[in-house]
Amino acid sequence: MRFLPLLLLLSACGLHKDQLHVTRSDPKPPSRIAVAQAVLIADHEDVDPFRTSTVVGNLQFSGGYVTDSSEKGLYNVSKTVRITNTDDHRDMVIAWIDESLSPTASVPELPPPPTRTKHRGTSRVDGKDNQSLPRLRYAPTPGGRFDAPTAIPWVIAYYTHNGGWFYGQQWGSGAGGRIRILLAAYDTDGSVLGWTDIDASRIASREFSPTGEQLDDLLMTLERRVRKKLRRGL
Repeated sequence: MRFLPLLLLLSACGLHKDQLHVTRSDPKPPSRIAVAQAVLIADHEDVDPFRTSTVVGNLQFSGGYVTDSSEKGLYNVSKTVRITNTDDHRDMVIAWIDESLSPTASVPELPPPPTRTKHRGTSRVDGKDNQSLPRLRYAPTPGGRFDAPTAIPWVIAYYTHNGGWFYGQQWGSGAGGRIRILLAAYDTDGSVLGWTDIDASRIASREFSPTGEQLDDLLMTLERRVRKKLRRGL
């Protein structure tokens, strides 16, 4: 019986699955570089943000899951997927990056959005991570015009979600959140000096119907972890 309080405590606490991946290019930007305000990739692409995991907002899953056979292979996905709170999340991510990096540079001409390529094959996180398949790589596209060497934080993803099925998940996912930022450095002529891709996720394995406050907790935890990597990326 002496183990009962411990068992009750463990069952009451949510288990979390955390991941943080940082990928960098080989070239390094100059020691002094200006920082521009964040740019949301979703503002510059005409794609389905759920399928490309470029959501800025809150994902609401409902209706169980269905199996999509329209492409090569079979993919489970929630029957209904809604994206809500886009304006709130947009304001939050811009304010958070402003606070983290203190951007001061203006960009006379914005470069094209980063390019996207698919990973081939499988990964141990496929069907378990809180993003849709296929997994995607991002790299900055040369272009634009800058008054000085400048870093742009491209916001790839900034979202929360309840329990449900992302596209391609076998067993579904508990509630969670994800932040992915591509910090790209450009020279004055628009050439790419270097980049850092920061991708962090958090899943509450035992929570499926979170409150708004619980979703805020998930994002704030991710913000603290990603902020350190963002600052190091400069």
